Amino acid sequence: MKQITVERPKEFFNKYADYKVVIDGQTIGTIGNNKTKQFTIPEDAKTIQLKIHYVGSEKESLTNLKNVVVRANKSLHRSLIFTACLPLIFLLLSNLFHLSKATIISLFLVFVLGIIVSITIGKNNWLEVKHS
Repeated sequence: MKQITVERPKEFFNKYADYKVVIDGQTIGTIGNNKTKQFTIPEDAKTIQLKIHYVGSEKESLTNLKNVVVRANKSLHRSLIFTACLPLIFLLLSNLFHLSKATIISLFLVFVLGIIVSITIGKNNWLEVKHS
């Protein structure tokens, strides 16, 4: 058995949620905000991934890896804050510029498509795993 240290610095995004530590597809524990933990893993372990709810990080190779730092993907989370405001922006634009219903519906569909892509195709980009 070998040890791996997982560090999660203090962060605003996801601060009340624990991240699951997944080794070769098996959850071995969790790590909270502003915590550092050591986990015992099998010698033949190949990958590590961290998850929160149904999204997470890419799988990282454990070859010669002893320390991992995990953070929320800040650029993705910042864009989500903007994305959450888009329906209000669409409403304001439609009233200011008297946009047609077809234009408003098209903008809304782009918004919905962006949300779907970020939670399906981009689901393994929500967390960033860095080697330290």
